[in-house]
Amino acid sequence: MDVTGANVWVTGVTESPDWVINGWRTTYRGYGDAFVAKIVDISIEGEGETPIEGEGEAKTILLPGDVPLELVWIPEGSFLMGRYPGEEGSYDREAPQHEVTLAQGFWMGKYEVTQEQWLAVRGAWPDAPPYVPSNSYGLGSTYPAYYISWEDTQDFIASLNAHIADTGQGPLTVRLPSEAEWEYACRAGTQTRFYFGDSLDCAGDCSDCVAGSLPGNRTDYMWYCGNNAINGTKVVGEKLPNTFGLYDMSGNLNEWCEDDWHSTYDGAPVDGSAWVWTPRSSNRVRRGGTWNYDAVGCRSALRNVNPSDTRGYHIGFRLAAVEWMPLEGEGEVPVEGEFPAEGEGESVVEGEGELPVEGEGEVLDEGEGEVLPEGEGEPAEGESSEGEGEYPPETLLLPGNVPLELVRIPAGSFQMG
Repeated sequence: MDVTGANVWVTGVTESPDWVINGWRTTYRGYGDAFVAKIVDISIEGEGETPIEGEGEAKTILLPGDVPLELVWIPEGSFLMGRYPGEEGSYDREAPQHEVTLAQGFWMGKYEVTQEQWLAVRGAWPDAPPYVPSNSYGLGSTYPAYYISWEDTQDFIASLNAHIADTGQGPLTVRLPSEAEWEYACRAGTQTRFYFGDSLDCAGDCSDCVAGSLPGNRTDYMWYCGNNAINGTKVVGEKLPNTFGLYDMSGNLNEWCEDDWHSTYDGAPVDGSAWVWTPRSSNRVRRGGTWNYDAVGCRSALRNVNPSDTRGYHIGFRLAAVEWMPLEGEGEVPVEGEFPAEGEGESVVEGEGELPVEGEGEVLDEGEGEVLPEGEGEPAEGESSEGEGEYPPETLLLPGNVPLELVRIPAGSFQMG
């Protein structure tokens, strides 16, 4: 069968112990007669399901000067974080493997932040020569930004969030990904050493794997010491992406995460949130490997550490983003099905759809649903309503008739802090 240059729908399974079965159908580029079909486990919402609707959705932020920054939607889901038992070339700092569930999806940078994007947002490099991008390690608008510390990323993020707000490109807030978000996005449903597979007989050094051990060679997916004869970073997006559509998650540059460094995963959050010390430590997590690492140093589970002020020719970053929801009344359109349709189940109050302020309007009598005239249903003179607010409490009867009291909190505004 000649499948050279073709896209092949993979529906079968493989007996290789380094591949996890049960997943959706995916495509891989074929490599001649030696091509071996593989299937990747994409376990986002249960085993064997098809991709979540909307997976792969893209969003573009226009930076100053109309420089685009592309984001890819990463759907919510669960995964096993850390090295799998017996993973070749792994370290104790990648253990124990543990399940993490991300209840909400998020946006992730399609590429590492580029030099053009950095200069569009910040206008200048954070350091002076020789600690700025140069021809020695890759220079150009589509090369990734490097010599960037974790602290420098916070300046970039603050400037970009201000720009997003000023230009009406919200609701969106950019930040660094948590370490769990990063690994979840990198794996894209896989549990192998790399998001493109990598059988157990492949060495972890600078060599490539022979065609047939993988759905494609390592060199098709990442920049590492095995294909980087001219040292330095490379233009983003030149290699094949993972299933989520993210490029260069292995190799090219190490990428900062939000998390403080912890030497193992003992006690790590299981909800995908960033794991930080109180007060914060000086060391931060970086992920993904880089252009001068051995292949084993670019594995999906590999994690490393540097002080937050470290700038290096091998360190850059990639953004995550979440959509914030404005408070009701700030122009937000209710999600279909979340609120009653117009005229259904609504209480008509005095005025034009506004809730009454304290002492004005009307109050519902508990359990009857009737609207009482102002003043009725309130404490008589000399009686106290302290602890009940303006509205009478609701009581839920738990099993065994154990009461649980609720107090209604009316809508309103206040100065916080």
